Amino acid sequence: MNDVEFWKLFWSIMGPLILGALTWIGNSFRKWASSKAKNEKDRELINKINDIIFDAVISITQSFVDTLKKNNGFTPEAQQEAKEKAYAIINSQLTVELKQFIQDNYGDVKEFIMNKIEAVLWQTKK
Repeated sequence: MNDVEFWKLFWSIMGPLILGALTWIGNSFRKWASSKAKNEKDRELINKINDIIFDAVISITQSFVDTLKKNNGFTPEAQQEAKEKAYAIINSQLTVELKQFIQDNYGDVKEFIMNKIEAVLWQTKK
């Protein structure tokens, strides 16, 4: 078995496992974040933000990262590009209200989003 065949087999097995892990992590994080909210409105906003972030990371993982990994092209530059693509998706989907909530409660919106992307990616590697 050559390297290309190995990686194709590896990702055909690991892809669904990673997506399952992302879903589980998203649900766990959503529960934790909700428990920290001050009230129901905050919980609702936090859940919307988390849904947008996790959906974007899953989307980029499926459409961009997995393809690069199968072709051994997932370089540090490609990793940064994937994060920027996820950020662009998230930023376009966040409403003014959600961005204001992030800014009021967590500070800089881009920094918050990029940290959340990193957290999701880190948790999937565990």
